[in-house]
Amino acid sequence: MLPNLTSRFVNTSLLLPRTESSKPVIEKRDLLLSVPFYVYEDLAWNGATLSGKSVEEIADPSDSAKGKFKHGGDYWMWKASLNGHPMRTKNMSEAKLFFVPWLMNFWDYRVWKNRSLCVNGLCDIALLLDSLDKLVRSPAFQQYPDHHIIVRSFFSAASYKWNSEQIKRNKQFQRFLDAFKQMQVLVFEGTDRYPNKAAGRHSFTSYHVGSPCPIYSENDHGGKEKPFDVGMIGSLHKEKQAFKNRRKICKWLGQINDNNNNNKSNSTMIRISVCGEGSQCPALAESRFGFHAAGDTYSSQRLMDTILSGTVPIFTHLHQYELAGDWIDWSQLSYYLPVHDDTGAKNGKKKTGGPTHKVTIHSLRAAADSDIFEERLRAILEDEAGYQAKHEKILEHIPLFDYTTLYPFDTYMYLFQAELFPETRHPIGASRWSALRLPPPLFVDPPPPPLPV
Repeated sequence: MLPNLTSRFVNTSLLLPRTESSKPVIEKRDLLLSVPFYVYEDLAWNGATLSGKSVEEIADPSDSAKGKFKHGGDYWMWKASLNGHPMRTKNMSEAKLFFVPWLMNFWDYRVWKNRSLCVNGLCDIALLLDSLDKLVRSPAFQQYPDHHIIVRSFFSAASYKWNSEQIKRNKQFQRFLDAFKQMQVLVFEGTDRYPNKAAGRHSFTSYHVGSPCPIYSENDHGGKEKPFDVGMIGSLHKEKQAFKNRRKICKWLGQINDNNNNNKSNSTMIRISVCGEGSQCPALAESRFGFHAAGDTYSSQRLMDTILSGTVPIFTHLHQYELAGDWIDWSQLSYYLPVHDDTGAKNGKKKTGGPTHKVTIHSLRAAADSDIFEERLRAILEDEAGYQAKHEKILEHIPLFDYTTLYPFDTYMYLFQAELFPETRHPIGASRWSALRLPPPLFVDPPPPPLPV
């Protein structure tokens, strides 16, 4: 039976408030960040519009059926930074970390879509440069630029070419890059185009923002378990080579069930909610497993959609684990069933002609077929004990990945804290999240002396 999520796993005091009147009382014991941080609240892009449409409405639509903007991590981090974290200080001189709440994902997105991002009459590059001028005059930035944290995780920002194009459009963009290169940053798929760890710059992958379905509750369905085994809701784009693995999954699932139909054996049918385009809800939540398959890139918001919907994800490429963040023990939360052909992205070849990822004993090779896929999928479907354990962990960890709580903001800020101030690291096991791998403490207390005989 499905546990009561609200009472058992979610500290409702950490949900981001919708109005000032519902502002929560935060319980510090649930949070990791332990050094004071300052938010440049006066530099926030309040009331921002994208070609006349409210950024808030894009990031968090009032019509939930539209889904949240998957690249809206900058928006949600900004909102969380202002909503009651006990380590926030409004005294800049007391702070150890500094959060810059610019909506850089929307800034890059507006260029991609040829739109205009405006705040109080300032638009596009003028808006960015005005905010930049105010930031660089800050005593804190002048003294500790590397203690400043910003989100820039729209996929185009990971491209040298993209940033070069912005400089061509306006040479003043270089000023932003000069400041940006000094800050800590949340990036797209672990790609920091300006890495400089020797100078203390660190980066972490920013999760996509998930749009969950209501959690399936056996209590609400007469004690019945989820009606489907697997689902994968997403575009198949027959014209795109990058989407071939999605098409493989749906093709192979269809072949498996067609073969079972021909053999008149209903007992071995795989129950599929949706594979391909279709309504995400309630199909994803009603599936025991959801395939995490590559699209334009290896990652997608599908992983977060799956977790937040209370469904166990099946990763389909080893590289997806690297991109999802090594601070999470994904073995507790997922299964792995490779469907790729070991040739990586960009049509599978580097310029040298070699594979972009090493072939492993777990890989299916280029000659993969539905028989191998079925064998490994059935092993997952038959692992009832493993599924129950992972499903329980998924339900337990939902708040950790839910941007509408303070937990993602707190986790990211702590990860930067652990790098910049390693002496403040918590002991291993201090987190309430079993799947969260905390950076190891810099110092370990020696064992106590032996008791006298």
